[in-house]
Amino acid sequence: MFGHKVRGAAGFIEVMDPDRPKLELETRQCCHCGMHWIYKPGSGTVRGFCMKCNGTTCGAERCNACVPQEAQIEIIEGTKPGQAARKYLDEFFRIQEPKR
Repeated sequence: MFGHKVRGAAGFIEVMDPDRPKLELETRQCCHCGMHWIYKPGSGTVRGFCMKCNGTTCGAERCNACVPQEAQIEIIEGTKPGQAARKYLDEFFRIQEPKR
């Protein structure tokens, strides 16, 4: 469709404006939070790479801990064991225990 053959691409977007030429851009996706961004090599934006997931991360601080998207969904749905869920919530959302 786009004529791109990029191995690391998560997707492509096509921007059409009647006053400008068609623009085709490659996107990447964070393996932890699922955020998409337009891939611009040499832009200076700091991204990360997770060795466990073998994928690119968006560079956000919350994505430094390796909690893949599927695990996050399982935790939110309540299908993952409690200890892993508490650790995830503490790291990802930085939730503080209420004082008793």
